[in-house]
Amino acid sequence: MPVNYDDYPPEWLTEIRPRILERAGHRCECRGICGDEHGDRCEEEHGQPARWAGGQLGLLGPPPRPMVVLTVAHLDHDREHNADGNLAALCQRCHLRLDRVQHAENAARSRLEARGRTLPGQVSIWGGEE
Repeated sequence: MPVNYDDYPPEWLTEIRPRILERAGHRCECRGICGDEHGDRCEEEHGQPARWAGGQLGLLGPPPRPMVVLTVAHLDHDREHNADGNLAALCQRCHLRLDRVQHAENAARSRLEARGRTLPGQVSIWGGEE
């Protein structure tokens, strides 16, 4: 899903994101915060297609591999908290793992709202509380 930059401060793309990527050396800074055990840093290659690790493929050559995109994550999930200590350069895999609980909660809420219900104590988009 594409990022809606309307949810971020105006200087996100011009100042904040570039500063964090530069600090990280344009590499994933995860070091296990996503819940995976990386050791120092995850082994993904960033900003370039990942290397082909397969065997011989004859005349066809290796299949194309997608580019590993480097993102900037809010460690506390608050898009308004843009202090450098709350931001980390993460590859898509690590960023999605970091946010997996939040994504699952959002998906559950969306499914309930699609059925006209909400989670207990939440206000429905159609008004009223469940």
